[in-house]
Amino acid sequence: MPDPVDDVIVVGAGVIGMATALELAERGRRVHILERGRPGGESSWAGAGIIYPAFPKCATNPFERLRAVSFDLWPAFAARMVEDVGFRRCGAVVIEPTDADLERVVAEHRRAGARIETPDLREIEPNLDAHGQAYRWLPEVCQVRNPRLVRALARLLTEQGVRISSGVAVKSIVDRKGSVAGVELENGERFMADTVAITAGAWSADLLPQMRLPIAPVRGQIVLFRPQNRLLKSIIDADKHYLVPRDDGRILAGSTEEHVGFVKETTPEACDELRRFAIQRVPKLADAPVETSWSGLRPGTPTGTPYLFEDRERRGLWIAAGHFRLGLQLAPGTAQLLADWITGRESFARPEDFDLAADRKDYRRSFTA
Repeated sequence: MPDPVDDVIVVGAGVIGMATALELAERGRRVHILERGRPGGESSWAGAGIIYPAFPKCATNPFERLRAVSFDLWPAFAARMVEDVGFRRCGAVVIEPTDADLERVVAEHRRAGARIETPDLREIEPNLDAHGQAYRWLPEVCQVRNPRLVRALARLLTEQGVRISSGVAVKSIVDRKGSVAGVELENGERFMADTVAITAGAWSADLLPQMRLPIAPVRGQIVLFRPQNRLLKSIIDADKHYLVPRDDGRILAGSTEEHVGFVKETTPEACDELRRFAIQRVPKLADAPVETSWSGLRPGTPTGTPYLFEDRERRGLWIAAGHFRLGLQLAPGTAQLLADWITGRESFARPEDFDLAADRKDYRRSFTA
């Protein structure tokens, strides 16, 4: 029996892989996603889903354009889903220990075009304790419910005719005289295609050992509170952590950044740290039970910005990985960019803007998510 042949194979069914597959399928490509676990079950499921504002008119480099295009696409992207994914504008309170610290952070948001206000904190978040620290209000910050989003994406892809194979571990890339020819699984089975997109998050570097992608897992832990009453309306960004209020009253407290390899588990120490942070900022959370906690492995990079390019040695082999804490934020723009390149369309950036040799000194990543 001949090996199955597709137009495009996407390795990794996180939000980046699924969004890219959706974009390609809507352009008429026959797409097959191979996922080692379950669709959206890793970093995409585990994150908090914070989406900070950015606008094209303010973008001065390719990374800022990617952020701006993604933010612009998010409302329509969420509206394409077959269920409510919790996408909404909720705003964020940014708190820093000193005026100088606050001005540094706010300056980066302002460069992206975000609206910055200083309302009376008691009026917008009466249960929040700023402890006298400097703060600003960013009314355009949005959020999305990660588990709902990845579930809706998988369902929409199935309706679009995209095959998703779960529990399938890719071993290596199949080459053919300077081009990609498909992938080989750990069980020896092969799937053939002229285009392969590696969107495997923290596992991407292991699939491309000769490329030496500087992508490594960074564990993040989150604690979920379930208070009896609604205590927050806005995201709270403070102390290098965040609080995210969901529309059902639950509150996420996150997150850690731990370099522990591929060890995905929660620890009492981290959960205690996050609980202390949450209660310090919202004292009424002391009476709220912790419903659950979890962890995820983000694809970390030296600059916190992704690698998006075609392999120069093997035509048709595309990489879209290393989004670190920005996978949800950048998913719509990344999908459009990769689909544009694969289908030969003009786009808002070039592969060389995000390859291994790109100069990233002006690519900023100071936004928690």
